[in-house]
Amino acid sequence: MIQILNNSIMIFALGFAPLFFLSSLVYRKKYKNVILSWKKPIMVIPTILCFSLNLTFFILAAFFFATYFGRIEGIKIFDYPSERVYLLGIDCVMGIVGTTLIYLALQNYFTQFITINGIIFRQWSWESLKFIENKLQWDQINDYYVKFDYPISVFTFITTRNNYVEKISLSVPFYALPRFEQQLESQMDFIQLQREQLKEISKKFRSFN
Repeated sequence: MIQILNNSIMIFALGFAPLFFLSSLVYRKKYKNVILSWKKPIMVIPTILCFSLNLTFFILAAFFFATYFGRIEGIKIFDYPSERVYLLGIDCVMGIVGTTLIYLALQNYFTQFITINGIIFRQWSWESLKFIENKLQWDQINDYYVKFDYPISVFTFITTRNNYVEKISLSVPFYALPRFEQQLESQMDFIQLQREQLKEISKKFRSFN
């Protein structure tokens, strides 16, 4: 039983977790021209779970190693040979490594990216059982409104795409709010200027004809 547990944790910590972390790095690097990013609010849940698991693994590892090195005497919680107690301690250390790698990978996957061209939306689809990516370009935003609710502000964008009006919401944490507002206003002013210039060009073209 101890050997099966040891093999399973080793596969998790040295196999699955590193591969999952590397895949998250590949995912993160595919986004170019990123001007702003932040961790999505849902990362609160993995943060709490990771902290709880790592704390449990740390306490168990300290107990097993202390037992193995003879610092805890007269405590017979289980009757295992010292080699197995040592393996249990190693398993706990590997559990910390694996859990931490999974957490770092989730941070990469649940990062909100704001690029020069627009806002990246990535949502889970239960129909296709995969993440669906969608980019809202700056010039597709007609208007927006904000609901401030510390520590999260929700921006709702009104856009016309595929010949119908859509509303798309984005949650922005308080620490990223000033920079995002600045970037949004800058992009909206630039788009408005472009639209006015196009109108002027169109008027001159019609008057010329």
